[in-house]
Amino acid sequence: GMKERYIKTYGNAYGLASPNHGALMQAFKNFCRKENIECDIHKIFTYLHTFETKEKELQYSFFDTI
Repeated sequence: GMKERYIKTYGNAYGLASPNHGALMQAFKNFCRKENIECDIHKIFTYLHTFETKEKELQYSFFDTI
């Protein structure tokens, strides 16, 4: 009966928020602020999109001479 209970409670949802979501997110954000870690998803993705794109990248081997 576990499947039926799940469907009755959550429907077809694959991702579920914790009942303690608010408190957990507040603790996470407080930790990030304390440790100076950016956790704003919009700022993070904006930053990631600022990198220049390169057509070809070269990875040197340990045995290459420069």
